[in-house]
Amino acid sequence: MTPGACAGNAVADATKIASSPGRSCAPGPSCEEQLCKGDVPAGYGACIEKSGVEAQCPAGWGTPMQVADGYDLSCSACSCDVNSGSSCGAASLDIFADGGCSSKLATMAVDGQCQANPAVGQYAGAFMYHATVNEVCAASGPKTATPVAKGERTICCKP
Repeated sequence: MTPGACAGNAVADATKIASSPGRSCAPGPSCEEQLCKGDVPAGYGACIEKSGVEAQCPAGWGTPMQVADGYDLSCSACSCDVNSGSSCGAASLDIFADGGCSSKLATMAVDGQCQANPAVGQYAGAFMYHATVNEVCAASGPKTATPVAKGERTICCKP
């Protein structure tokens, strides 16, 4: 069997990304100072938000939370090996009287066994080999999907 290659395309499955939806609201300008002091209505938290990823929050604002508007998946490249697990079967040899392969004399199985020539005593001008290839394309290489955040922000809340 001749070595070969096959191509595969990675399929990103965004349903495999777990997320927890959240909601934020912005106070009106007259309430900003109260919010910064941590004076907020019951059931709400005082938080600040900044675009991008920050390693730490300002003093007194707790631990940073990274949030995003959504994610895209970036898949690693992979390759395929068509030879691993592939096989040939039903091999046969056609024997022809002419060089153009139009006058078939006989067909014989090609199975690794010693066989008598079914066209013995006749002039063989050409041969044609046939086989069924059972191709298996096995993916190889890294198979990883990396989430890429869209609209990343850092949120810091008063403890």
